[in-house]
Amino acid sequence: LVTNTLAAELMGRYSNLVLIQSGKIIDALKRVDFEDSEIRQLLPGLPYTLPPKPNKPDFLATSAAAMVAAACEKDLPVASALGKAVGGVGPVVAREAVWRAFGLDEAQKQALCAAIENLKDEHAAGGTPTAVRIPQPDGVNKPVEFSFFIPQQYGSAAILTQYPTYSELLEDYYATKDRA
Repeated sequence: LVTNTLAAELMGRYSNLVLIQSGKIIDALKRVDFEDSEIRQLLPGLPYTLPPKPNKPDFLATSAAAMVAAACEKDLPVASALGKAVGGVGPVVAREAVWRAFGLDEAQKQALCAAIENLKDEHAAGGTPTAVRIPQPDGVNKPVEFSFFIPQQYGSAAILTQYPTYSELLEDYYATKDRA
């Protein structure tokens, strides 16, 4: 009897699938040798190690004030600076926090802190599975985003659909995207 594990590493352009048996790599969808990475190789026979954690603090474990302070040190648009200051969230969450706060004088920094805390609270409470679709001239509602909150950043330009579960959200979102 043997136990195989399929590790799905979902890391943007570095995403991969790795088949592991007894801690050793059987194979990987994308093999990574010593020329591709000096830090971590994914080759048959080598021991499997988890991907390195990003060198950024975790969004859910970092205080909103620390995030805003780190974002203010970067000479970037606010949403981009916030996204680069913390890990564990995508650009849609950073844009939403900035949209809810809008700006960065002292009062606006406090508003951004409150918006971040609000998003973290929504996440902790289980959120609201929501898909965002943008109406197209041909009458099709193009799926563009999904999240654990009800996005406000699109205003009236988008159609927001809420789902009872995340599974239903993802199933409908990707089915609609495939059809489009």
